[in-house]
Amino acid sequence: MKSPPNVLLVQADAFTDKPFAGNPAAVCLLAKPAGKRWMLNVTREMNLSETAFLNKERSGYRLRWFTPTAEVDLCGHATLASAHVLWEEGLLKPAAPAVGVNEDPVTGSAHCMLAPFWGERLEKTDMMARQLSHRGGVVRARLNGDRVVLCGQAVTTLKGRLR
Repeated sequence: MKSPPNVLLVQADAFTDKPFAGNPAAVCLLAKPAGKRWMLNVTREMNLSETAFLNKERSGYRLRWFTPTAEVDLCGHATLASAHVLWEEGLLKPAAPAVGVNEDPVTGSAHCMLAPFWGERLEKTDMMARQLSHRGGVVRARLNGDRVVLCGQAVTTLKGRLR
């Protein structure tokens, strides 16, 4: 199977401001869409809970997430890692301050459920959570109507090119 040429591959730790903490995700920046089988093979090679694949479209980027065994519908920490890589590579303008797995060390999607639960009980719309896993991490959540806006930091731990 032929792979896309000269693909930028970055590993970033999401929901942390220091290396080797938070939740790691691989991010692949594609010049054009890639085949699902190839993306799954890259994900298996990275051997992380999630690998995100981005390819530029007219009004932004198409984002797909894979575990080592399947494509998934959403992954919070890989989305944050993707935004971090796009910003770090100069592909997005800086904004809105910088910001098959047994356990995700820091789970953004879980905080989408926890924020409304605790927000109602604490009568708060802005909260900060620390996930106390073996790697640990910090998630900031803001209630915005029926949506939860997650914020956090990420740091690059690995950068290379696939050939």
